[in-house]
Amino acid sequence: MVDISMTGKNLSIVLQGGLFKKNSIDVANITSEYRNLFPDAEIVLSVSSSDFLDTSKYELTTYKNTAKNQEFIRACNILNSVVDTVVFCGDALPLPPVNIKHPSCNANYQIEAARSGL
Repeated sequence: MVDISMTGKNLSIVLQGGLFKKNSIDVANITSEYRNLFPDAEIVLSVSSSDFLDTSKYELTTYKNTAKNQEFIRACNILNSVVDTVVFCGDALPLPPVNIKHPSCNANYQIEAARSGL
């Protein structure tokens, strides 16, 4: 028998950040793992920016359905099947650099994505 508290019945999980070609499969796999661990939880994906999504729609879709985009289409399909809500965040301004090695600070993106997800 499964303990009801372990299914995530009263849990909301907010995943926030950018969704890019280089991390799309990783994000889909991580999100799927949360769904497996907490099948009854609400999962919100708050996307702060993307280099391949058509954010004018209310689900995750790529700009063009081409053979080149098949990996990203697969990631979108996985995410659409496991995420309850997708939020596309408004633009936020980057902060000045924290140190010389990083040209900008993306804390405002993280704050806006988390706020939109909540």
